[in-house]
Amino acid sequence: MKTLIGLPCAVVALAAGLAQAQTLVQSDWEAPLWSVGAVSGQNGWTNFNSTLGHQVVTASSASILARSGVNVERSLTSATSGLERDAYLDITAGWATRTDGSTLAVELWVYLPATSTSGGLHGVDVFSSMGVPGAFFVSSFDGKVVATDAQLNLLDTGVTVSRDTWTRFNYYLNFTDGSAALYVDGAYVYGSAFDNTTHINLTDVDIANISQGTGGSTAYTDDFSVRVIPGPGALTLAGLGGLVLARRRR
Repeated sequence: MKTLIGLPCAVVALAAGLAQAQTLVQSDWEAPLWSVGAVSGQNGWTNFNSTLGHQVVTASSASILARSGVNVERSLTSATSGLERDAYLDITAGWATRTDGSTLAVELWVYLPATSTSGGLHGVDVFSSMGVPGAFFVSSFDGKVVATDAQLNLLDTGVTVSRDTWTRFNYYLNFTDGSAALYVDGAYVYGSAFDNTTHINLTDVDIANISQGTGGSTAYTDDFSVRVIPGPGALTLAGLGGLVLARRRR
């Protein structure tokens, strides 16, 4: 078995970058900052088209296990095809103070109930003034994880999440080299590219629900965070998963 010499250096650089990360958004849905009810109108969040799509609820009232604390966020897709999105609006000002040589780091925990099997996607959209540089979702129909490619097609990552349990998603957009990387429960699962010369001024990072067909679907989220990791340590984030895969294949 060959040794990948560059991996230890990458890990050191990654740790250094994470240590310098600055938090733009951190939502755990717990009191006293959060109250049970619509996410929209609380702590700078606003709804895109329906306040019913995103609600702070107690885990006990939803008959699910809390990941931490007592509250979770309930994401609903509508019974007809459409989009539900709640957007944090302050990220524009936060990003303006950073250089575009940084990496955006998004973390979200998702709980997909066994009872929710109608068509619907639950995940995260990243937006700039020019559109969407990247996104990832979990399908409530079959539990598959999908993510965007450079043309914004949603591609199957080959990963299926377990139901009735919490799954951690980490998504990185590297604005130095225009690469994106998705990790599920700490394992690298997908990488792609985006146009980092067009998408330079992020406007928000949304917890998004997309209806597929009819019937509606339900998922729960917790511990949502958006951070900026300054370069050059951020440079290793998108590539680290590829390095790990390369080592495993040898």
